Amino acid sequence: MRKTYTTFRRKEQTRTRFRRRRVFADVAYIPRVCPAYNLAKAYKAVIRNFEEEFRPVGVSPTQFGILVHVAISEPVTAALLAEQLGSDPSTVSRNMESVIGRDLVNSRAGEDRRERVYTLTGSGRRILEAAVPAWKSASRRAIGKVRRSSWESVLRDLRTLSN
Repeated sequence: MRKTYTTFRRKEQTRTRFRRRRVFADVAYIPRVCPAYNLAKAYKAVIRNFEEEFRPVGVSPTQFGILVHVAISEPVTAALLAEQLGSDPSTVSRNMESVIGRDLVNSRAGEDRRERVYTLTGSGRRILEAAVPAWKSASRRAIGKVRRSSWESVLRDLRTLSN
């Protein structure tokens, strides 16, 4: 009886080790194929590049994105801005505080008093104009790391993923 239990136990331990090795083999594969991991890693590398280029202008990549979308659609509501930025309205409201506080964007109540409407200030326009060359430089550096035809394909795929 004792021998049978010991044999059973060894076989079970062998199976467990085999399963564990298989799981760890799967885990090791994840960083190579995981969309979230690879997109996040690429985002961090690209955003550092943009932060570096925007630093002399005095604007962050997030603030630049807000200024761009306000300029394109002004006057723009918080809801439309959230949709354009791929964000939720509460995040947009939080991010708007920094550009409103720096007098880059004006905020006023919309037709519905709960709604906020945003427009660029003169300072916002000047900062945006100064930031566009920095954006071009950062974009060239980021895109320069991949083939042009690859970038166009990646961009199409990213737009598909974000819709």
